[in-house]
Amino acid sequence: MQRVGHKERRVQYQYFKMALNMSSIFPPGREFSINFDWADVNSGTGYILYDCWGSRNNAGNTFHLTPHTYMNTLTGSGYSSETRIRQLDGSVGSDIDTDFDSTPLQRPTSLRGQAIIRLGAYVETNAANTINLRPTIKLRKWDGATETEIASVTGAPIDYTAGGAGGGRVGNWTLVIDVPKTNFKIGEQIRITLSTGFTNVGNGSIAIDSNDLEIAFTHQSLIAGETLFAVALPFELRRD
Repeated sequence: MQRVGHKERRVQYQYFKMALNMSSIFPPGREFSINFDWADVNSGTGYILYDCWGSRNNAGNTFHLTPHTYMNTLTGSGYSSETRIRQLDGSVGSDIDTDFDSTPLQRPTSLRGQAIIRLGAYVETNAANTINLRPTIKLRKWDGATETEIASVTGAPIDYTAGGAGGGRVGNWTLVIDVPKTNFKIGEQIRITLSTGFTNVGNGSIAIDSNDLEIAFTHQSLIAGETLFAVALPFELRRD
């Protein structure tokens, strides 16, 4: 019978310890974390600020819901009208109805609380007519095939009555959507839908300029600081 020396026994013991203590070989996985723009401690929600914006490519117009932090880097005032969409145009009988989608979610998450929206618009009419514009913002869930309504809000109208030569008016909204707890699965997307209700006679535009720069219309201008279409979404914080 072969005897095992002291040194050999020590090596075998150390190997046995390593086999049991697997964490010393394989470090624990990192937890996935989300960076919020701010938190509402009272409601237990963390907010991320998103831009609703659009661009043009060979396939046509595309519209997106992108965290505002990235848009500061990815857009610039030098972009031409051929590549960047700064406004959505509509009129009585031809309302705006546009979807802005996030990228597919890579982990389950929940929305709950108050979503806050800001946007600006312009309306115009002529020959002593009146134009009214009332925007509706809808929060939806989109899975690539089915659209699920979550909550919505409609703003007070912008009204303008023209003199004999016609004219226009600008306006801004800050709106709040009360969002019930809504669970999102991996692969689903957050969708913001903007729709308008034009009445009487005339036309108008909703600004979606992610640079938040001045947009000049026929009779009035939305100044810098009034042209960003932004949405702050409330994500439920974990209470472990």
